[in-house]
Amino acid sequence: MSKINSNENSGMIAMLESMRVVLNTFASNPKLESAVRHTNMLTTSPTIQAIKGITSQFNEVFSGNEKVMESFLRTFSFQTELLRSTQQFYLTEMINTFRNSLIHNDYFSAIEAIKKSLKSSIIEVPDIALLRLNKPLLDLIDVDLPRGLRTSIDSLHIKTAIDLSTSENISYNSKDSTFFVEASPDDSCKAGVVNVIFSATRLFDDLTEEELFSLHRHLSTYQSLGSEHYVGEKIMKLVKSIESTISFDSEYFYHARTIDDDASPYTDEDMTCAPHGITSYGRFNHIGDNYFYFSDQKTGAIEEVRKHSPKNKVQVAKLKPKGKLRLVDISQNEENVFLKYCRFKFDPTSSKKVPREYLIPSFFSDCCKLQGFDGIKYYGTQSYMNYVTWKDGHFVFVGQKILDMAKTRNV
Repeated sequence: MSKINSNENSGMIAMLESMRVVLNTFASNPKLESAVRHTNMLTTSPTIQAIKGITSQFNEVFSGNEKVMESFLRTFSFQTELLRSTQQFYLTEMINTFRNSLIHNDYFSAIEAIKKSLKSSIIEVPDIALLRLNKPLLDLIDVDLPRGLRTSIDSLHIKTAIDLSTSENISYNSKDSTFFVEASPDDSCKAGVVNVIFSATRLFDDLTEEELFSLHRHLSTYQSLGSEHYVGEKIMKLVKSIESTISFDSEYFYHARTIDDDASPYTDEDMTCAPHGITSYGRFNHIGDNYFYFSDQKTGAIEEVRKHSPKNKVQVAKLKPKGKLRLVDISQNEENVFLKYCRFKFDPTSSKKVPREYLIPSFFSDCCKLQGFDGIKYYGTQSYMNYVTWKDGHFVFVGQKILDMAKTRNV
């Protein structure tokens, strides 16, 4: 059993003492323990009804014993709520052990299962979500948390924790207090960034295929009147409700432009600014909009620019960000219908001045710009992320190269 130390608050002491009283009661009343275990397996039953049924059935145990009754009510309510709240969780080894221990009224084994999981250098995020969504449980083991973990847990929004509770591919690194996708462990972020990623994308979860298709058809005829369509108006309101944004999240970024074989190279100043003059349609810009596109990897900048202009020569600048921005992050490596419509692959064979793949993302960027955001972070591939800002002046030039893609296999 867990030992109570002087650092624990009175609520934790009372909870642990209640568990001990209940376990002692079970030891002398095995039929009561069996009835509670049976009820634990039916976690959809309302807690109040379950409590009333058991206390009525075993009235001789509780009658006249206020301490036993109080301890049982506190422990049983705590136990049933935990079982109910974890029904939809992804079953990590810890969550599975934790639930089985609770079902069998083995409270302290359940607590020890959590402590064992949290001692690992890599923790599966459903284990962390369990604590964020159940503060009394978090308080019980607070003194045993690794350094920095309590801050990370408290920093997660409730909605983010709900999303993480069913995640199979995100983990937490205790050594540097960051979250990461298991497929790309080098791409890690703090809890605040995790909130942004989940909050910005889940806002659009309720948009349906039919709604996006209807807006897409409308924009194909009225590119500048998206807000006049009921779905466009809905997206406008959703963007207005975005509360969390990110700023620059990498030490360096890269901007690339293709160049003709016999053309003069771009100057350093050219490569820190969006192209001037009449620009073509981009994923997030209309014709004539001088938006600045960049990536967090050199290969990403090259790959993105060659989708539109597959010339052999590419000029790539390495840039260091300055200042802070308010970027809307829709780079989550999971899709809802809205993200699908923002990520259609560009068709270079299309003869249309306005590529159909860009109708909805360009309208979305209009909404973001109207609400005062500085730009958008969006998904490239598993190897890199892309960004776009409406204005220049966010970078300090570091260096650049001209690459001949016909001769260069590895950048």
